[in-house]
Amino acid sequence: MGLGLVIVVVLARSFAALYWADVHFDADQAVTGLMAKHVAEGRAFPVFQYAHRYVLVLEAWLAAPLAAVAEGSIPLLKSVPVALNVATSALLYSTLTSTTALGPVVALFATAPLAVPGPPTTRGLTDAIGMNIEPLLFALVLWWWRERPVALGIAAALAVKNREFALYAVVALLVVDLLRDRSAKLWRGRIVALVAFAVTWSSVDVLTQYSSPFGPGTTVAMVGGSEDTLPTVTVAACVDLRLIPRDVWRVVTELLPYQFGVSTGPWSTDRVYGADPQSVPWLWAPLVAVLAFGMLRGLRRAWRHGATPMTWFGLYLVLVGLLAVLVYAVTRCGHVSVLTLRYTLLSLLAPVGALTLGLEREPRSWARGLLISVVALWVGMCALAHASLVRGFIESPPRGAYRQLAAYLSAQDVHFIVTDYWTGYHVAFLTGERIKALTDYQRIHDYTLAVRANLDRAVEVRRDRDERCDGAVVVARFYVCPPNGSLRQH
Repeated sequence: MGLGLVIVVVLARSFAALYWADVHFDADQAVTGLMAKHVAEGRAFPVFQYAHRYVLVLEAWLAAPLAAVAEGSIPLLKSVPVALNVATSALLYSTLTSTTALGPVVALFATAPLAVPGPPTTRGLTDAIGMNIEPLLFALVLWWWRERPVALGIAAALAVKNREFALYAVVALLVVDLLRDRSAKLWRGRIVALVAFAVTWSSVDVLTQYSSPFGPGTTVAMVGGSEDTLPTVTVAACVDLRLIPRDVWRVVTELLPYQFGVSTGPWSTDRVYGADPQSVPWLWAPLVAVLAFGMLRGLRRAWRHGATPMTWFGLYLVLVGLLAVLVYAVTRCGHVSVLTLRYTLLSLLAPVGALTLGLEREPRSWARGLLISVVALWVGMCALAHASLVRGFIESPPRGAYRQLAAYLSAQDVHFIVTDYWTGYHVAFLTGERIKALTDYQRIHDYTLAVRANLDRAVEVRRDRDERCDGAVVVARFYVCPPNGSLRQH
């Protein structure tokens, strides 16, 4: 009963992401769909995202059978991350109810922060870019397989290859190991896991040599090497001791409240979620205080009466979430932004862990009532925000500017366009690659060759914020410029 309710809740909060899938779809997700199409057609063998060597493309392979059924379908593509959302919340609930420490009802409350986040976070978790929901799922899988060394090592390697944020879970698991069991038996298992990790990591690197790094017809030998996961992390990280206090403050007072669905912060004018955002900033301080209170009481009980398996699980989740927040806050050099919200999505596990610690073996009914009531209020506000989102879409249906553009170009029998990355790959996906794009950021080499060979037939597409070209046709938010031999090449 409880598991079924978790599944229904996750599907309900993901409804808008599927029904109005066009609203939160962009070129990055389109590339995932194009990779799935190429896999289904047997034309390419992607291991990592095209033009990158990080983000293992698990979603593209999972979506390949769906791409074979209906090309260019955004809802079908997004159904893959939605299914992974369901699997993640279901696995969390199953873990919480695997012992008698938490009853089904209490476990539902503990699962709620992940099952019913606010609309901005739900959007990130349902984006089909292959790296948002996966770290959360892998974090739970690593805990499930902590006593299976070979499976643990394989999963850890795939998790880090998929996205480096999985390292937080690996570190948290090692910390819990050090605290709960330092026996030779445990560490022999961890050594086996390390060997499995190394073998899997190397196997992925070998497969990459036979992959299609820039789409159909490309090889690693043709295009040369590209950035690997861990070196990419090192380059992207930026540490400035002078800016750390300000960044930590912004993360705690702006980004996390926004991510947890209680405040819009500096993004209050952002209407990209279909309706005016809900904002209850007064809830943030009591929410953090109550969660911290419950967590500390749980740790105190564990110190006095001994830790249980559920205690270690709660501590593990808290550590994963806190590491995600801490690393992000100290490596941004002043660039804390909602645009990098995906970097801290693992923080959703911290309140789950705090609730687990706080509710397990809590003898005081008032303390349990305080935790449950505050969390119920928080989850209720997130649920209302989702209802507001759906109401906004119903009252003001999205226009689908990219779909209008794709339809117009197809009707004009256009097959080649010169445009920006965000427009080009979006249109290519919607049209099933009947339209190919030459853009300022090339991720599929075949497009570059095809458009350059047909520049005399290509049209230029500009956004309405760019300079309008002579003879432009206005389509939605775009200027479609006729072929005139003077295209701005990218």
